[in-house]
Amino acid sequence: MMRAMPARLPARDALRALDRTRDARPALWFYLVIILVFAFLVLGRGMAYVGFPPIYAGEITLVAFAPLVLRKDALSRFIRNPISILVCAYVFLPMLYFTFHQPTAKAAITDFGLFSVVAHYAIFFYYGYAAVHTVLEQRAFLRLMYFAILLSLAHSAARWLVPLRELPLTVNEIPLLGHFDLSGIYRMCGLAYVAIFYPHLGKLKSLALLGLFATYLFCPPSRGFVVVLVVLTGILLWYWRILPLASRRHAVTAVCVAVLVMALGYVIAPSSGMSPHLDAQVDVVVATVSDSPNLPGKAGSKAHRIAMWSEIIGRTLRDAPLFGAGFAEDLTDAVFRNPHSSFVTIFGRMGLVGLSISILIYFGVATHVSRALTWGRSIELRRYLLFYLCFWASFVNVALVQGTPLESPYSALVCNFVLGAAWRCAELARVPVLAASGLDP
Repeated sequence: MMRAMPARLPARDALRALDRTRDARPALWFYLVIILVFAFLVLGRGMAYVGFPPIYAGEITLVAFAPLVLRKDALSRFIRNPISILVCAYVFLPMLYFTFHQPTAKAAITDFGLFSVVAHYAIFFYYGYAAVHTVLEQRAFLRLMYFAILLSLAHSAARWLVPLRELPLTVNEIPLLGHFDLSGIYRMCGLAYVAIFYPHLGKLKSLALLGLFATYLFCPPSRGFVVVLVVLTGILLWYWRILPLASRRHAVTAVCVAVLVMALGYVIAPSSGMSPHLDAQVDVVVATVSDSPNLPGKAGSKAHRIAMWSEIIGRTLRDAPLFGAGFAEDLTDAVFRNPHSSFVTIFGRMGLVGLSISILIYFGVATHVSRALTWGRSIELRRYLLFYLCFWASFVNVALVQGTPLESPYSALVCNFVLGAAWRCAELARVPVLAASGLDP
């Protein structure tokens, strides 16, 4: 006589089981990993240069925390999705290049550690996927993300009051507290965080985050500020129904206040001492669509970008279109190292093959997250996904035309980690019974 198969757990029983786990916390190793990732987010380049050349904090982290994220359940799931295959291929490309082009083992090790982070930091994609693997870990991670964004904003605002770059605390000749490279990725997410999670945050935490975010309007600006503000507003409007009712009103208010403060600040700037900052903001915005007369020959301007991109793309198409020029030292001149576009750098170093893989990885995540946002069953997980999508939009804006978030250790580590967590959240949201109940698989 055959035994009857056990019935699926009813939704109400699943919810009761969830109630018993609401006070549960992830393991201690989870918090260790998250604290380390947040240290990179807040301290930026200073944290990345802890260590000894050419082995810095990023490489040390790859090795030291590998045992913590080699979880059997996470690994078995990760290797079954197409992103894992692409990540492995992406990481393997520099190894293939060094195998055939470096004259000595010592040179290969040194150059690989210094110049191929554009690829091997993609391993943090799996780290994020494995570390933030369950619903409870997703919840804990995004609640802690509030403090990471808050500290990042505070770190950026501190440069007005304290000459952080002049302090004696340095690591490998880099100021530990004085670098703010690419912090715009995280600062822009502060606005989206408040809009999405306002009911949980409450008024005091929301005002603290928005207050620090407002300082971005007066800090030495980047051209991406206005672009990202418009894009994030569009994303929030597109997924308007996912936002809690209390958040919709505050989201509109926050955007309006940001625009109003910038407009009024520019009018009163001469009497408030803010004129240099606001003039710079206007100049950078103007330079996005034309050549600002106040930014002649400025590195990072539109004309400078076009010149660098043309040189790198032309050189790569001429000399090594399929696999790029590699990672040899003769390609680390100032022009090549900082074209203000990660994808131009990837094309120059790894050619059409590397560029295609990177586009499939990073834009594939956004596609997967967007689908889960549409079809997911859990409103909680859909809000998590909405934040991840806003983070991706801020990140890709920087990667395309502003900076180097994919090849710099202080930013590539964080970006890949968060996007890996986003991929896992999308998987959780698409599991019908579990997503509806909120239970961990």
